[in-house]
Amino acid sequence: MNTASCRAYALSNCVIAAFAVALLCNYLTGLYQLNPKKITGGVQHVETHELSRVGNQVKHICVELSEIQSDRALLEMHLKYDLTGVFDWSTHMIFLYVTASYKSGRHVRNEIIIHNKIIKSRLEAFDPGSNKIAMYYLNDFSRALRNKNVTLTLYCHIYPLAGPLHTVKLAESKFTMPANYLMPNGTK
Repeated sequence: MNTASCRAYALSNCVIAAFAVALLCNYLTGLYQLNPKKITGGVQHVETHELSRVGNQVKHICVELSEIQSDRALLEMHLKYDLTGVFDWSTHMIFLYVTASYKSGRHVRNEIIIHNKIIKSRLEAFDPGSNKIAMYYLNDFSRALRNKNVTLTLYCHIYPLAGPLHTVKLAESKFTMPANYLMPNGTK
């Protein structure tokens, strides 16, 4: 019992057990510490900058070249959030994103992420409100975006150091897409 290998073995087991207890405590506090009342957010449609029909040349396995037509929209939204109440000793990061969802003739539910942000510190977790252009286009391959009712939803995923992931729906707003196509410069 007094050999160096026995002492190293006992020390390594003690360190592993201490880490396991710390992770278990982190997991348990993560279960009961999240309070959705501490986090707020909002999203509102400001303007549709582009609603156009675009064609892409796509090479298929069986067909030489085929033209795929789709509707594409570029949205501007007013985004605000306060996630500072979530950051504590057990929070690793927060993934904040906005989805646009609508119904079409082909599918009952179409949902696309149009904007996202990874928040890694308490300093980045607050935005009092600013207009942002969506990072990604809203594409519809059934060419049915015109005059559609669209719902913008703001979500956040909370990633702890250890434990379950939490998803919180922060805000939702609805608007109607324009009835006519808009070019990127604003003309019809």
